[in-house]
Amino acid sequence: MAQTYDISIDQGADFIVSFDFSPRDLTGCTARFQARQDFDSKQPVLSGTSPGMLTISGPHLQFHVPASASTAIPFKGEVLDLVYDLEVVWPNSLVERIVQGAMTINREVTR
Repeated sequence: MAQTYDISIDQGADFIVSFDFSPRDLTGCTARFQARQDFDSKQPVLSGTSPGMLTISGPHLQFHVPASASTAIPFKGEVLDLVYDLEVVWPNSLVERIVQGAMTINREVTR
């Protein structure tokens, strides 16, 4: 079962969080994530893979949303509420959802 971890991102700023899945070793795995406005949205608002926004090192997975990626998200209002999940693909092609939750993007004023 996936861990629930809610995320708050300031638009226009780098966001980095690291997860430790010890004693599990994620070496050889790839990872992917998508964030959508709701579960039924056809297109993700934000997505990424490893290597890229996701970096795996042993039992550690780092999730990095660069400032440029959040700046590129258009929205009205002060916040954008999304849902997201993060999956690991094991070397044998087994897909496991390991993290899920709410993602809030706080609109940037300084541009």
